[in-house]
Amino acid sequence: MIRKTVLIFLFFFSISILSLEGFKDVNDFGVGPSFGYMNDNFVFNFDVSYTAKTFVTVSTNYKLFSNNSEWNSLIQAELSFWFFIEFGGGVGYLFKDKNQFMYDFFVGIPIPIVPIQYILDPYEKYLFSYFYIVPYYKINIFENENLHEFGLYLKFSTYDVTESKN
Repeated sequence: MIRKTVLIFLFFFSISILSLEGFKDVNDFGVGPSFGYMNDNFVFNFDVSYTAKTFVTVSTNYKLFSNNSEWNSLIQAELSFWFFIEFGGGVGYLFKDKNQFMYDFFVGIPIPIVPIQYILDPYEKYLFSYFYIVPYYKINIFENENLHEFGLYLKFSTYDVTESKN
């Protein structure tokens, strides 16, 4: 019961930050998919995140993965810190027959790519003006097993990692 309460709290905490703070300072909002392998199986994530000016990121994501030839899905809430390297952890809930909680810890390297407005129109400001690729490693800790995940996160963001924020 406590694990379920913690997950629900983290999920709604993430959503509240996105809805209340994320649009007050839109320079810190990100969204994107990631693709990878987890124990020799394909994994797909879709992530929504809010990065505070203090380099703290709160995010929620949906994960779809294959394990032992069956497809599973889970929802996760994560908290991470970054300064050149992003690291953090989170808690999630696995759906399907195994309805169970899981935990994860991860590390990634955000690599900024040319701002999107320079590709499309240098004089136009777009909502998601910045694009990052983030190679990552994540360990997913389930009740009966640990699954190692390697992948590439494609992040479209309003946050400019090269911009100095005060």
